Amino acid sequence: MTAAGLALATAAHGEGISGTVQFADGALIPEGRVEITLEDPSSRTGAAPFIAESDGKSAAIAFSLPPADGAATPSPEVVAVLERRDGWLIARGSSSAGTGAPLVVVLDPVMY
Repeated sequence: MTAAGLALATAAHGEGISGTVQFADGALIPEGRVEITLEDPSSRTGAAPFIAESDGKSAAIAFSLPPADGAATPSPEVVAVLERRDGWLIARGSSSAGTGAPLVVVLDPVMY
């Protein structure tokens, strides 16, 4: 991934939300399916999720989410989950959107 891909800024207004997902401690994102959603507890409808496949060779994945219809919370939460092909959860992370800073969601490994 290029440096330009890592430097995506948050656009928490009518343009939606953009950013990157990274794995904890800067490690490569393990192979699996990454699903990124915008969660707003005050809204019953959310934007469609962003879904990407990780090949296990990238340190970051860039994403862009459309704005949620009628989002009432000034800074909704962006949630990312990484699952293996068989559906087992590998990692999860979240970050508040709307801070004006570049949005980075860090995936932390889950413990079973």
